[in-house]
Amino acid sequence: MLTKRRGLWAGALILYAVFWIWYTPWGGPLTDEEVDNHFAAMIEEARAAGRVSEADLAQMSEGDLGRIEGMKGFLKNDNGRSFVMVNLIDEIDGSVDLPGGGVASTSTDALKNYNAYMIPRLFSRASHPIFIGKGEISTFVLGNLSNVSEWDQVALVRYRSRRDFMQITGSLAFRDSFEFKAAAVPRSIAQPVTVQFWMFDLRFVLAIGMLLVTMAVDLFWLRPKTPY
Repeated sequence: MLTKRRGLWAGALILYAVFWIWYTPWGGPLTDEEVDNHFAAMIEEARAAGRVSEADLAQMSEGDLGRIEGMKGFLKNDNGRSFVMVNLIDEIDGSVDLPGGGVASTSTDALKNYNAYMIPRLFSRASHPIFIGKGEISTFVLGNLSNVSEWDQVALVRYRSRRDFMQITGSLAFRDSFEFKAAAVPRSIAQPVTVQFWMFDLRFVLAIGMLLVTMAVDLFWLRPKTPY
């Protein structure tokens, strides 16, 4: 019986250690070279697939160039830690015209293609939603902000690292799926934040849960019964 109890605790410890190692970012910050090579590979992939030409690249708008440089800056200023993407989402009411033809009856239906790409890739890289909520009434705005009065949904998504984020979003498959999101979501804000305090880190929650379950199994099934 003592051997079984030791095996129970050793097994629980090993399982938690495997999860902790997988869930924690270990790759260190992205280097400038990694980021530049990634964007060069994205352009080459798009060029090889016939999605973009030299003329298209030469005629990119200032807005597109600014977004690319902004993304590069975010990736190059990597601190090597996990982060949370705060998403404010305004969805289309009613039917949605889909890329390539067809109509979805709701924005939720239109987003299925985007979610079918994102969800498996998020979870495979220890990234996942940590909060999704429905917007209520008008936003309470402080300061002179326009066109931000209402949001249909707020979603917080944890990414294990900026490297994982880069690899999830840096492919033609992502861009194809993103067209469905763009069709269903005409207005959104995505703000990456570095977490400074968070009570519900999954590593902590799982540690408490596994401890309680292991203690219960040890106490009620494996520990020798004291005779009366």
